[in-house]
Amino acid sequence: NLKKLYNIDPKQIFIAGNSGGGRCASMVSITYPDVFTGGGFYVIGCDFWDNLPAEKPGHRYPGFLPKRDKKLFDVAKKHYYVFLTGSKDFNRDGTIKAYYGYGKDGFRNCFYNETEDLGHATPPAADIEKAFAFLDRSLHADAFAACEQAAKAVKAKRYADAAKKLGRRAQAEAKETEASGHRLEVRTRPRREGEKSPCRTGGVVSGNWQSAANPPRIWSKD
Repeated sequence: NLKKLYNIDPKQIFIAGNSGGGRCASMVSITYPDVFTGGGFYVIGCDFWDNLPAEKPGHRYPGFLPKRDKKLFDVAKKHYYVFLTGSKDFNRDGTIKAYYGYGKDGFRNCFYNETEDLGHATPPAADIEKAFAFLDRSLHADAFAACEQAAKAVKAKRYADAAKKLGRRAQAEAKETEASGHRLEVRTRPRREGEKSPCRTGGVVSGNWQSAANPPRIWSKD
C-alpha cells in the first residue's frame, strides 16, 4: 500500500526496531528478505537464527529459525544490517554475538556501533547518523553493479541493454549524491592486525575478527 502512495525504491526497504522491536525486526528481516529488500536496523536488541551461548554459564540465547529456506537465506545475505547498542546495555552481549554470527554465516554487509556509557536506551542522533551513512553504501553498490552489467552487455553487442543498465547507474549515483548531504566517513574493510579499532575503547583488534574483544565497526565484503 505504501508503494502506491509514495515513491519508494523497491531495493531499499528496511525494517527497524528498538529493544523488543529490534528483536522482532531481526526475525522478520531474515524470514522475509524478499519483502524487506534492504535489510534490518536493530537498536538495543536483536535475535539470531541459531542458538547462541549466553554470557551466563549454562545459559543460551534461543534461536528463532532452526530450519531455513536456503534461497531466501541467500537473498538475505546480500542485504545490509545495523547493530546499535551501548556499553551498559543488558542486551550488549547478545548483540555482539549476533553480529559475529552474521559474519560467520556469510553476511558481509554489517555495521556495529557501541555508544559509551549508554544503557538500555536509544543511542544519540550522531551514532544513528553513522548507521545511516553505512546504509548509503548500498546505493554505490547498485551503481557499480549496473556498470558491470552494462560492460557485459556491450561485450555481447547488446547495446540497448547496455544503455538501460547505464541509466540505472545514473539513477543510483543520483540517489547516492542526494544522500551525501548526511554521509559520514566510515571504514569499509575489516581491521588489519595491530590496527586501532574505531569502536568505543579504541582497542587493538586481533587478526581473527571473530576473536576480537571489541567488534570491528564494519564487516564488509569490500
